[in-house]
Amino acid sequence: FIEAAYPIITVLIGVWIYHEKTSKRMLAGIFISIIGVLILSGFSASEGSGLKGDILLLIDGAVWGFYNFLVQRIPKEYDNFSVSYYQMLWGTVMFLPMLFLEKPVFTNITSETIIAILYLSTGCSVAAFLLYNYGLSGISASSASAIMNLMPLFGVLLSFLIESDF
Repeated sequence: FIEAAYPIITVLIGVWIYHEKTSKRMLAGIFISIIGVLILSGFSASEGSGLKGDILLLIDGAVWGFYNFLVQRIPKEYDNFSVSYYQMLWGTVMFLPMLFLEKPVFTNITSETIIAILYLSTGCSVAAFLLYNYGLSGISASSASAIMNLMPLFGVLLSFLIESDF
């Protein structure tokens, strides 16, 4: 549920830090998207979560909000592919040391594992960030963040289509 607040966090960052104006229509749209996320996720007020995890998610939302604004402010002489390439490169370099903190799990590598890793790295990382950065070049950071709340809807629709052998 906290991820549904990311558009609001992004709007607040835009208003407070970058002095952007926001419309009542955008705020209404963000509110509606949060309600939709709550409905699709089956949120229940009785479900508990850890305070530490909630705080980390809120920090993540703030970082994501700043990311939206910073990517938009990259000079136009850099194309989306170059920006995404350097993001992936530096992200890999920074996270690579964390690999050695994990216990080894490379004991049973199958062809399905390799296919899943390739799909996750190309589709969910490279293609997603390329498309997202491209989208940020055409719409406001607040709008881009609000559109992210459509992910659960498309997840439900795609799972229905995949399960129904469409």
